[in-house]
Amino acid sequence: MVPLIVASAQAAYAFAPAVFGLVREVGGVTPMLVLTLVVQGLAVAAFMLGRRRLHHSPVR
Repeated sequence: MVPLIVASAQAAYAFAPAVFGLVREVGGVTPMLVLTLVVQGLAVAAFMLGRRRLHHSPVR
């Protein structure tokens, strides 16, 4: 599982500048801002879901 997480993070780091640059060139600053806010919101949601699962796991 860890290699998959590392590979996903590396792919995001590698391709994020290109994606943001393409969005900026095609649509301007506003779509880039919206994309940034959506990605950040998804990251916060994933973090909170992970914390909830970790917090509510039964103690053994």
